Order: sequence, then C-alpha cells, then structure tokens
Amino acid sequence: MIVTRDRKFMDDVGRKTMLSVFSLAAHQPEVVSQWRCKLSAAIN
Repeated sequence: MIVTRDRKFMDDVGRKTMLSVFSLAAHQPEVVSQWRCKLSAAIN
C-alpha cells in the first residue's frame, strides 16, 4: 500500500482513495471492516 510507503504522497491520496472505495463497497460491510483495520494498522 502506498500508505505504508509514503503517507504524504500526493496529499494523502492512498488513504483518500481507500475511503472512497469503502463508500462504494458499503453493501459488503465485512470486507470494508477488514480493509479499514488494515488501513488503520498501516497509518499507525
């Protein structure tokens, strides 16, 4: 994930894109939950 390599890359585009994907995949809450955890771990 670009988030783990360079959090500030293109004004945090990696995180922002993932948040957009989460919105599009709202009908699959289990998948969104798993990836939110992965994103959170990558950010922290």
